[in-house]
Amino acid sequence: MDYSRVRIITFFIVLAVWIGCSITIELSNISGWIAHSSLLHTLLQSIATVVALFTGSIALYRYYTGQSQIPMLLFIGIGFMGTTIIDAYHAFLTASWFKHAFPNIPPTVAEWSWLSTRMFLSILFILSLPAIFQKKEGAQASSKMIYATIGILTGVILIVFMQLPIAYPVYPDQLIARPLELIPGCLFVITLIGYLAKSPWKSEGLYYWVVLFLLTSACTQLFYIDLSKHSHDTLYLAAHFLKILSYGMAYNAVSS
Repeated sequence: MDYSRVRIITFFIVLAVWIGCSITIELSNISGWIAHSSLLHTLLQSIATVVALFTGSIALYRYYTGQSQIPMLLFIGIGFMGTTIIDAYHAFLTASWFKHAFPNIPPTVAEWSWLSTRMFLSILFILSLPAIFQKKEGAQASSKMIYATIGILTGVILIVFMQLPIAYPVYPDQLIARPLELIPGCLFVITLIGYLAKSPWKSEGLYYWVVLFLLTSACTQLFYIDLSKHSHDTLYLAAHFLKILSYGMAYNAVSS
C-alpha cells in the first residue's frame, strides 16, 4: 500500500474539512450563538491542558527510556510541558470561580492568555525546524540547548502577556475581527511549509502527525478564532475544540 499517497490525500481532506466547517458556521444561523456561561470554555481549556500534559509526558518518557531518541521528540516533549503551564494559566484566569474571587482581573485577560498559548506554540515549532535535520547521535549534545530555549520562551511569553493591561483589539464589524490572531496563524503556516518541504512526513508517522498538527493549528487561527466576533461565540468555542484535536494529533506524533 502506498502510504505516501494516502497521507497526501488525507492532508487535503483535513484542510478541506476545516475550511468547510468554518464556512458552514459563518453562513448558518449558529454563527451568532453565544454561550452565556464560561463553563463550556473552562471545560474545553481544561481538556486541552490535560492532553498537552499527556503529550509532553509521553514524548519525554519515550525519549529518556530509549524507545526513540530523535531530537524532535525531545523538543515536542519539553515544548508541550511548557504548553501545559501556559494552558493551565489560561484555564484558571478564565474560570468563573476565579473571576468571582478576583473581580479586578481585566475582562480581556481571556483573549490575551489564549493568544499567549498560540504564540508560544507557533514560535516553538518554528524553532523546531532545525531538529528535522539532526541525527540521533547529536541528541545528547543539543538537549541542554533545547531545555534552555523552551524554558526561556515559556518565561518570556508568560511575563510579556501578564504585563499587557491594554484592551485586546476586537472589531466585530470587520471580517477579521481579531487581527492579532493572524500572527501565530502565519507562523504556523510558515512552519507547515518547512515541514512539508524538508521533513519525511510522507513516510514517517512522527512527522506526518506533526504536519497535521500544524495544519489544524494554522486553520484554527486563520479560519476560526480570527473571525470570532465575541467571546464564547460559535467560532470561538470551535477554535478551542480544534486546539484539543490538534493536541491529539501531537499526541499521535509522539506515540507513533
